[in-house]
Amino acid sequence: MASCLGSYRARYAEVSERETVVASGIDAVLDELAQQYRLGVATSKPRALAEPLLHALGLRSFFAVLAGPDLSVQGESKADTIAAALAMLDNPRRAVMVGDRSHDIVGAHAHELPSVGVTWGIGSAEELDQAGASCIVETPADLPASVRRLLQEQPA
Repeated sequence: MASCLGSYRARYAEVSERETVVASGIDAVLDELAQQYRLGVATSKPRALAEPLLHALGLRSFFAVLAGPDLSVQGESKADTIAAALAMLDNPRRAVMVGDRSHDIVGAHAHELPSVGVTWGIGSAEELDQAGASCIVETPADLPASVRRLLQEQPA
């Protein structure tokens, strides 16, 4: 198992930077959001793989923090990763989780956070809806208004 994991990670590090596709318009949306809010990433990818990928994609500068498991950790729950991101953001009183899979939404629920399901990732609208996303958006351009609305609905 360890040799398979090592081989997978070596291959992922090699190809992820050139094979990962960034959703059209996401850089402008992240720029808009980062001007209004402190943004963080809570990823299931090991941080050692996520950090260089975000840099290579030109997206790292939008995020104040990046939380992900260490390479030695296997099976960290999304709720634990979100907790780490929230702690690095100094535990904000109001936050919104944005994700493309059900475990993102379930992790948000564990922290009583509203969540935006996005359909331009891996998961489907049906998966996100069944997980209980607060709302689902189809395009990056729809994200800022949804985040603002959910933050306004949270108690101060």
